[in-house]
Amino acid sequence: MKKIYNYILLSVWAFLAVGCIEEEFNNDIPSAESGDEVQFGLSLGDPKTRTEYGKEVNEAFPIYWIAGDKVQIFCPQGLRKSAEYQVTIPDNGDKAYYAKALTKTGDVGIQWGDGYEVTDEDNNITSGLHDFYSLYPSGNYTLSSDGTKAEGITINYTQNIVVDGTSVKSDMEDCLMYAHTEGVTRGDNVVNLHYDPISTVLWLTLKVAAKDTKEDSFTIQSISVEADADIAGTFSLNIADGKFDSFVTGKSSKTVLAQITNPSTGGYHTLTNNESLSIPLFLAPIDKLNVKAWKIQVVANNNTYTKTLGIDKTLVPGQIHKITLPELKPETTEWQVENWMTNIPRNVYLSEVSIPGSWNSLNPEFQGAKPSITTQYNNGVRGFHLDTRWKRSGSYGNYTYTLGTANGGNTSEVVSDGRVMTDSDNPTFVESLKEITSNVKDDEYMVLICTFAQGSYNYTDSNNGTWIDAISTACANNGDVYDAKALTANTLVGDVLGKVIVIINSEGEISSTPSGSKCLFVNIPLKLTSSLFGSSLSANNIGVINKGTESSTDISDTGIDMYNTQAQVCIAGDDYTDSRDRSNVDGRGFAPTFGERKTVANNILSWSRTNYGTPNYAHDKWIYLGLGGYYVEYSSGFIGIGAGWKAADEGHANVASDLNGWIDGKVSEMGTTPSGQSTVIPYYPVGIVLMNYVNDYAATVKKILMLNNKYPLQYDPNKPTDYKPVINSAAASYSSGMNDQGVSAFGWE
Repeated sequence: MKKIYNYILLSVWAFLAVGCIEEEFNNDIPSAESGDEVQFGLSLGDPKTRTEYGKEVNEAFPIYWIAGDKVQIFCPQGLRKSAEYQVTIPDNGDKAYYAKALTKTGDVGIQWGDGYEVTDEDNNITSGLHDFYSLYPSGNYTLSSDGTKAEGITINYTQNIVVDGTSVKSDMEDCLMYAHTEGVTRGDNVVNLHYDPISTVLWLTLKVAAKDTKEDSFTIQSISVEADADIAGTFSLNIADGKFDSFVTGKSSKTVLAQITNPSTGGYHTLTNNESLSIPLFLAPIDKLNVKAWKIQVVANNNTYTKTLGIDKTLVPGQIHKITLPELKPETTEWQVENWMTNIPRNVYLSEVSIPGSWNSLNPEFQGAKPSITTQYNNGVRGFHLDTRWKRSGSYGNYTYTLGTANGGNTSEVVSDGRVMTDSDNPTFVESLKEITSNVKDDEYMVLICTFAQGSYNYTDSNNGTWIDAISTACANNGDVYDAKALTANTLVGDVLGKVIVIINSEGEISSTPSGSKCLFVNIPLKLTSSLFGSSLSANNIGVINKGTESSTDISDTGIDMYNTQAQVCIAGDDYTDSRDRSNVDGRGFAPTFGERKTVANNILSWSRTNYGTPNYAHDKWIYLGLGGYYVEYSSGFIGIGAGWKAADEGHANVASDLNGWIDGKVSEMGTTPSGQSTVIPYYPVGIVLMNYVNDYAATVKKILMLNNKYPLQYDPNKPTDYKPVINSAAASYSSGMNDQGVSAFGWE
């Protein structure tokens, strides 16, 4: 049996050749004919059964192969040209340097063909020759029709690192290796394939400084590298020489991000004083990649530590570059809330993200004097709400209508029953939408929920259509609005970056969508009924999220349901002891108490905690907690005159004080052990949370958005089948034993 020993050999700026020690195969296999299967000897990966690095010895890292790892082999001259094979290792361990045997995973392996012939300088002709090429790991890539390229190969921009005991296991599916053996005569007993790594590797070492006066602990949430050129994505590889060809348009990234978890806790990995961690980051095998500037960011303890390196170095596929980062020290830099979404892994389902937001985002009654989208954005808000209302301009007989924003400004009564339009000076919906979308950055996304103000004149005509039509038209003309026709339950954060997802609350069943609409549609009535506020969740608290279709106004189900609760009007207190009817208070429908609102919201969060605390969680449910609104008090009037429910003074602020304080408490208790209990409350998503006076509760906003950093990668679509969900926020200690070598980046910026 031929033994292939693969080592990644390290120097400061060189990835040296892969070492090889060989033993000849026994020559006892009969000669093959065309159509017979080829016998192979080689080495091989997959995120579940994968290769892994061994410990560094004499500046070399051995690569171990694990039973069941797979490769893809190609032979352009073969009768059958492509097949997948898996490795069997020796019986004396669960991993080895070499393969004991290779077996095809399908019914048929590669078969000898007629081959080609060559003539040497003496005119001797050799016929039946075959060329063999192979890629590790085997994947979903395909062979081009002309047999010259492997297409659909991917270096992931999010790479998972698992610190398990004293070993660091990386996603070896990104450690591409290539083998080629050419000019093999048909019938050769065994085709020997020798694998060399072709991915470029950045080997990063991170260390916590020596202890000063107290024990320091850093939970390493992610380490990312950003270049001034594309370094990851989907591409094709030339079969004949193993050279990178080009990235698929729209499927490349200038950033590679490592998420570092600990299987013993299901949480992120933690380092303490004098401990270090070394990890590989794999880059696409771009020939002569010349990157002038690298930006390395470490997210630890919810702070972002940044270092920019100016390295004028040409990178060659198959080489590794070793960088020692500055030591982590307490309070090195302040975490900036306005950048929080850039730290969310790009392969996270949208249902997992907790988004703090503002209810009636531009209305001073709900958000304080002169509410500003930019100010809210800078405080971490990424969820917004616009209540719309028609506005009329011109004079009698020559009116024009546009959809405006009900922002608490003046209104004009236009019909006898008291329904109103906004004043002509109030902003249009188009202007308000632009104010929101102008803030979205390329590396984040936002959500906007739209409603139609109660008590409004519901105008419609052949030019403008309904208020839903007007919103859809405005969104269609705004390039920063995400086209939700592509959205499903499997949509990831990386799919919607740089966009705003617009959700229209249709407040009733909708039979068709505006043609070409980019919006989502959900029925969550603003005029409430008591059935929405039971002691347990019911179908009344679940809304189906719909979307339009490409070619018609038909409704298409996204496959997503929304657990929701909200109240436009409510009554203070936990319990309702008054006998007065509250089924249609202030013309706004049923008025729940603060306590009833919190009961429903707590039921939704209990569902989230249970759902996301299991390995096979559902990700086809979104959560929407509408915690805004105002409350009313009953006035007896003057000797009964004018008696009735009246909006309370400071009612909007009191709603914020009570309900914002409540969600703050729910988030704050995560990761703690309540008095009298023995188990830690886990972290779990709280969904889209819209609040009053959001700027006054910036600390609450920060706690909600920080959940996205504390909630670990149990939502990763590529997580192993035996992944255990997080049960606490602690992580075991670990020291990688790496020495400080290579490039040192002296201090954080």
